[in-house]
Amino acid sequence: MFIEQQIDDLETINNVFEREIRYITAPIKLIDKHPEKYEYELDCISDEDIPSNFEGFPYTLSQLHIHIASIHKDVKVAAITTNHQEHIILIELDACNTSSDAISVQITANKLKLPFDVKVILSTKNAPLIDLGDEVFIIAPSQTKKNLCCEFIERDESLWYENVEKFYGGSFSKSELYFFDENKSCCLVNFSLFKNANLRNHLLLYDVVYCILPLAENMQHFLEEQKINRDDILNLVSRGRLKIINLQPENRLDYGFINELFLTNPAAVISRRAISALSAIDLAEINKNYIFNDPELEPYIYPLIRDISDIFGIHHDIVSNYLLWPRKALRSSLDTLNQAGPMGIARYGVNNTIMSSWQLDRKDVYEFEFTVNSDRIHLAHALDATYFPFYTEEGKYTDHPYASMMGSLLNFYKKSTFQTLDSLFIIPEVNAEENKTLALISTFDINDYIPISDFEAELSSCVVRRGMNSLFSELNMLNSQDRNLRIQQYNAELDKFSRQKKIINHALDLCEDTAGLFLPFLGTGKKIVFGGMSMAKNKFKTIQAIYEFIEDKSMRKDISRKNVSLLSKINRVARLKKNIN
Repeated sequence: MFIEQQIDDLETINNVFEREIRYITAPIKLIDKHPEKYEYELDCISDEDIPSNFEGFPYTLSQLHIHIASIHKDVKVAAITTNHQEHIILIELDACNTSSDAISVQITANKLKLPFDVKVILSTKNAPLIDLGDEVFIIAPSQTKKNLCCEFIERDESLWYENVEKFYGGSFSKSELYFFDENKSCCLVNFSLFKNANLRNHLLLYDVVYCILPLAENMQHFLEEQKINRDDILNLVSRGRLKIINLQPENRLDYGFINELFLTNPAAVISRRAISALSAIDLAEINKNYIFNDPELEPYIYPLIRDISDIFGIHHDIVSNYLLWPRKALRSSLDTLNQAGPMGIARYGVNNTIMSSWQLDRKDVYEFEFTVNSDRIHLAHALDATYFPFYTEEGKYTDHPYASMMGSLLNFYKKSTFQTLDSLFIIPEVNAEENKTLALISTFDINDYIPISDFEAELSSCVVRRGMNSLFSELNMLNSQDRNLRIQQYNAELDKFSRQKKIINHALDLCEDTAGLFLPFLGTGKKIVFGGMSMAKNKFKTIQAIYEFIEDKSMRKDISRKNVSLLSKINRVARLKKNIN
């Protein structure tokens, strides 16, 4: 293997290559001088060509079976055997299949370019269905899960296998995924393990809430704890405010109810194959824009690693792990995402980079914590969503520290582009121990005694959604002390605004009653549309939209007044706390 870059210490690199990279059966040697004689030159595999029909990946019999059954949904594989003497892999299809099926499977198998020749034959007998197992780290083919009657599993399986080349090639963007909307603020909330904040808080602050539901046996406890029922979730899903992410095999979840949610809004149920697609696209986008992946910088990468190592006394392996993680993750992600899905992200995630430099005691304990929490942090990052960490009832355990460290590192890679270089090293002065998202969400008192459907209806207008995003961003930029002062200011102005509003409303009613003699629809129209009646939002959408547009535009120059007006709109369901600790 010829190294193009000029290097000073080939011996060091060669030792690492021999010990950690080269497979023991691979007859490869590193050289730094171009050979005078050679048979032919093998081109390097580019980042865009990583999938290449899954060529070159090693397979177990079970993995090969899963691969064929996932691509050919109507083909039933009876058996796969190997003949080591003749170097043949024999794939036997069930008698229910056709010769056309055999040809299709043969083409798929040939694309893998396995070391043995592949022969596909039709059996004369009907074989029993082979249990391939649908486990946490193994995604079984959709054809083995037809008894669940979950159409979204097959949909997302097709999404993955039909477009995986595009995901890594950069021609398929996140915005093309059925569940992703870059124009809406969103958060990821994990209810699968421990407690989390009230769902109403998330609906208040974000346009879309991505939710990881608990296992089937814990579903009822989750509903009671959140003071909601299944109809409430159906309503939120139908309105596009809540989307369900399945990180577990569907047979461990309340798949009957999840399928009902899918039938209500197909874009609101996201299975593991779709999350694999999102993760691959995110890695491809990071690598495309990452500064240190620029081809013109390649000759300087190793000298840079060496210099940083010498200056700071850090082993060059640690420096390279941090500097080159995006490329390393991209190169090792396909096998993981294809076989295990998002639950296997810890195999290539930034958790490994962090732990490679860990110098504290109890490294094995912290390594476990980073590993088990890695998938959700990477998922939130890929969704461009705020992640809300869980916590135990006693408050003794939370995944916040691990989420914070991994999230910060992922944001570094995302922002390390030529376009955002100026802002990369602008570090705001914030309290390192403060979880700003939890601090912000705790500034509101939520009315959880009214039905969540009524709660959400108060927050669903475009003006309220834009206003909450703006207010959230404003408070997020402040440190805790300044934020508390701003909240006190808004509360004082809100009290004053509410007193004035009662007088103004009384005066307006008198004016409208008089004006109604000339414009009969004026007074009645306003009372119907703006009187807080829920039917107005469904039956008078055009009038409502025009009113909101006028109100929004009239206050654009006065941000403080606009925020006070916003707080008055949501006052029935949520209000800023009077006393902030």
